[in-house]
Amino acid sequence: MVNNLIILNTVEVWKDVTQVFNRRKYSSYLTQIRKNGNFPPGVKSVVFRSWYDKGVRTIEDLFNDNNVLMSFDMIEAKYGLSHKDFHAYLQACYFICTDVKITSGQAPTRADGGIYHALH
Repeated sequence: MVNNLIILNTVEVWKDVTQVFNRRKYSSYLTQIRKNGNFPPGVKSVVFRSWYDKGVRTIEDLFNDNNVLMSFDMIEAKYGLSHKDFHAYLQACYFICTDVKITSGQAPTRADGGIYHALH
């Protein structure tokens, strides 16, 4: 348990901020994909363990150098994923999109905290 009051208060404020902005599950680009209790497929699926081993560890890893969500083909090529991982890619996109609301047609970027829903 942390006894530092600054850290404890910062965590409490962060929880409040994520609740106000309706971002309780996905609140940072450093959010882990694997072993994340808010993302059940990341806990149970061996696919996400494979992703982790290949370098896909956080939400940020799904974005390119221009801060735009990569297509599955781009992620597949960059990290050496299998075409069989496409369903897991959709699950990861859905996880992010359930907490981040953006308007259809907006460009998905890190800056706006949004990811365009893969099914739009």
